[in-house]
Order: sequence, then C-alpha cells, then structure tokens
Amino acid sequence: MLEIYRKNQDIIIFASALSLILIALSTYIISEFWIENKLLNVLSSIFLFCASFYGALLFYLNRNKNKNLKSEKELIEVTKTKFENLFNQSLAPTLIVDKNLIIHEKNWSFIEIFGEDDQSLMNHIVNNNSMALYADVVRNLLKVEQFEFEFKFLDNTGIERFFVVNLNPYSSKGNIFYLASFIDKTDSYIKHEQFKKVAESALEVAKNKSEFMANMSHELRTPLNGIIGLSDSLLDSLKGSEERETAKIIQESGQLLLQLINNILDFSKLEADKVVLENIPFSIKKLVNSVQSTLMEVARRKGIDLNVHIDENLREYCLGDRVRLTQVLFNLVGNAIKFTERGSVNIELKEVMSTSQSQEICFLIKDTGIGMNKEVKEKLFEAFSQADSSINRKFGGTGLGLSISKKIVELYDSQIEIESVEGEGSVFYFKIKLDYAPEQAIFAQTTKQADIDISNINLNILVAEDNKVNQLVASKIFSKLGFNIDIAENGEEAYEMAIKNKYDVVFMDLQMPILSGLEATEKILAEFDFFDAPLIIAMTANSEEEDRKACYDCGMSDFLTKPIDIKNLRLVIYNHFKQLKKSA
Repeated sequence: MLEIYRKNQDIIIFASALSLILIALSTYIISEFWIENKLLNVLSSIFLFCASFYGALLFYLNRNKNKNLKSEKELIEVTKTKFENLFNQSLAPTLIVDKNLIIHEKNWSFIEIFGEDDQSLMNHIVNNNSMALYADVVRNLLKVEQFEFEFKFLDNTGIERFFVVNLNPYSSKGNIFYLASFIDKTDSYIKHEQFKKVAESALEVAKNKSEFMANMSHELRTPLNGIIGLSDSLLDSLKGSEERETAKIIQESGQLLLQLINNILDFSKLEADKVVLENIPFSIKKLVNSVQSTLMEVARRKGIDLNVHIDENLREYCLGDRVRLTQVLFNLVGNAIKFTERGSVNIELKEVMSTSQSQEICFLIKDTGIGMNKEVKEKLFEAFSQADSSINRKFGGTGLGLSISKKIVELYDSQIEIESVEGEGSVFYFKIKLDYAPEQAIFAQTTKQADIDISNINLNILVAEDNKVNQLVASKIFSKLGFNIDIAENGEEAYEMAIKNKYDVVFMDLQMPILSGLEATEKILAEFDFFDAPLIIAMTANSEEEDRKACYDCGMSDFLTKPIDIKNLRLVIYNHFKQLKKSA
C-alpha cells in the first residue's frame, strides 16, 4: 500500500481534497434546500470552508514540492554533467564497475592504455596478475567499503606498467557500483626496484668484503702463529747475542705484521658499524701504565723520554671499553714516538668535570717531534694514506692507526683535537665521559691475583690442529707452560680421540678437514654427560665476533685467537682449572 501511495501521491492528494469539497458542498445544499436547519447550515458552511482551505493548501504544497523536485533534478543533471566531464577528461584511467567487476563505464585514459575490447576488470586482473589477487579483490568487494590493490599490466607497446587501483563504492537505484581509479606508479616502482638492486648489490659487496677480511685474517694469522710462536721459543734457547738479536728482530717483525692485520680488521669493522663498546670496570692508571711499559723500549731505543702524568683528582676505576681505549692511546703514543727524533713524549690525564656518577677525562699526548702544517693536519685521519709522501718514505706506515683511533673516539661522542707547530711538536687530545665503577667491581679488580700460577695444575690436553707448523708451535707453548699434549690432525680424529681418552680440555681449531671444529665439538659433547664432558676451548685464526658467538653457541667454553699469546693461554687455564690447583 505504501508503495502504491508513493507512486500515485499527487493523484491521491488531489482526489482526497476534491472529495472533501464535494462532501462539504453536498452537506450545505441538503441543509439549505431539504432540511431547513440553521445549525446544520452553519456547520456545513464551516466544513466547506475548511475543505476548500485544505484543498488550496495541498495545492500550494504540492506546487512547491514539484518546484523543489525540478530544482533537485536540475542539480542532479548539473552534477551528473560535471561528473561525466571529470570522468572522461581525467588523466588517470578510471572505470565504473559493479560488484561482479563488469565494466559499465570507462574513460578515454583507460581506453588509451588498456583498450576497449574487454568489458570485465576481472579478465585484466587474472590475465596480467594472478588468481590470488582476483580472490583478494572479490573478498574486499563483499565488505562494500573503500579499498585499493596493486595492479600490473603489459601495455600495447610491450612495457610492463604498475598501478595502484582505488575502489570507492556508491549506491545507484538500489545497486552497488565502484568508481575504480588507476594511479600510475610505474616510474616510482622502477626507481624502487633500481634502489633495491643497488642495496642488494651493496649488501653483497659488504658480505664479500666481510668474508674476504675473515679469510684474509685466518690465512695471515696461521703463518704468523708459527713465526711469533717459534721465534719466542727460539729466544728462550739462544744464548749468543748475535743470534738472539736476529730472533728478536723476527719476533718484532711478526708482532708488527700482526698489529697491521689487526688494524685492517678493526678498520673494516668500524667502517661497517660492527664495533660495540664494552662497559666493564677497569683501572685508568693500569691502562696508561700498560701503554707506557709496552712502548717504553721503543722510546728508549730512540733516546727519547716517555712520561706519564695523571691528575690526582681522577678516580682510578671507571666503566668503559679498556681494550679500545688502550688501542687509541697505543696508536696516538706510538705515532708520537715515531715522529719524535729527540726530546720527549708525554701522556697526561686531566679531570675536566666530575659528578657523583661520572667524570669527564681529557687524554692528552704531547710530543717534541716534527710537527705539521695546516695541509698535513687536514689529511691526517685519512685511512690508508700518509698526510705527506715524504713522511711515508721516511717513517712508513699505513695511516690506519689514527683513522681507527678517530672512529673509536667518535663512538664515545667525542673528537680527537690537534694543536701543532711545524718543527716544534704536536699535541693530540680528546675528552670522554666515563661512569665510576661500582665498589664491588673495584674490590674484584684490586684483589685479583697479579701472578697467575698454574705450575701445579695437572691436565690431560688434546689439541685439534691440522697445520704442521701450528702443531709444533702448540707443542712448544704448552711444554713451556709445563704440559704434554696429544694432537689430532682433523675434526674426525679429534672426535675419536676425545671419546676414547678422558681429556680434561680440548683446544679446538675451527677450520679442519673432514669435520670442522664446530661439528667436532657438537659430536664430542653429545657423547658425554654434562659433568663428564671435556672442556672445549677454541684456538683459532678466526677472529670475528660471529666466530666467537658460533663457538659459544655450539658448547665451547672459551675462545683464543692465533697467534697464541702465552699470557692469555695461561690465564684461560687458570680461570677454568684453578680449583685443581687447590686440591693438588
């Protein structure tokens, strides 16, 4: 009924108004001519007036309604015209599709790119993309809300183009349609892909560089282990001054080569942002004194003084990276000694500022050397170069030490500053903020045994090492410490010997034939209960942090790098087996 009323609203209103007027007029005639009743006559007159007024009002309202409807129709026509103009003139390909993706309208931009033959957007999606994309679009259509999807298309010139399609739903005559706008992302997509390839290429280069550095480290450290280890053994056995001096030169040359290798690897890590500073307790006084004692002999040979001055206001124990700070001071002080022919090199530590939790320290290295001009200072921290070719010819070096020091100091949010006068000397200084070490850490540092004694520790030791020279070096180093060792020449042999004999500790090389050190370790530990398993310690030329982590992950207990430092080896044995000393 309601639907019938809506469709015939004007007719019904006119008929009802006319009916009321006729009824009122009939009542008036009856009261006037047939029934002479004045009251009925008055009432019929009033009823006639009301009916006439109602009819006039309905006519007025209906006229205004028709006028409004006409205005609305005109507005709709104008809006429709504007929409059609925008739709057809839009530079972006645009469609009107229904819920089945059937195309009802397409603009000229769409026709120019996609053609006008196909009447289904579904075919474009399936033919140029995938059924999975089509299924995803259909799922979103069921939600009847705005959404977008990526779309690729091979145009008539054979070029693959990429679009983002926005679908906006609207209702028309009870049906749902979608306005589909295609935004061309071909250029940005191509640039993205190009950038992606460049990034992948850069990552590949970085990976190859990292692998090269790791391999180079291993290959160079292996013969260096033989040079340094055997020269050290030779020094102990030689009595004649001339032969001993020769062996000393061999040893020092090996140490210099090792330092150069370490510098190259450190520089590579710093360039790749792979260095993370430690924050462990250390003594500033011991750090500076160790640098002085290490370089004192070099300074003495040149006839120059190497002095240390530490501000009395400084607290001795701080938290920081002792190894990296030692490296910075060693490079700066060693550099100062190298370029000083007479006079002195002074290491000074001054308090800049202090709080209840930390102190800012100025590290200052002053020399009376050759000094430098402005041009030299500007090039001073460049890697793999000397500021002046004449300096390189006279003093040698790669320039890596200063570059590494600069990068380490920058990790502390600081800079190395230089003051220099050519012919008079130079001053290098930097300021870093260090937190104070907690009291318990200071107690542990100060009560640590200075002289580590392992002379009465008895150990059954297996060394897994495939290199003959390194086998000889290991035998001599362990013999010097008072231990006899068994040697396995590959990972498989190490595994078989470890399960056959009850070893206290296995020193394991990582790169070995048949089974690698990591594989051998996992196989050995799988054969034992936790308390019966031998301690396995890496002894390898692989020095990267990834190698260290891999060793700990597979069950090793410690990590030593080649060339083997006898002091480090002694400390590792003491730390892991000092309880045996007490029971001996």
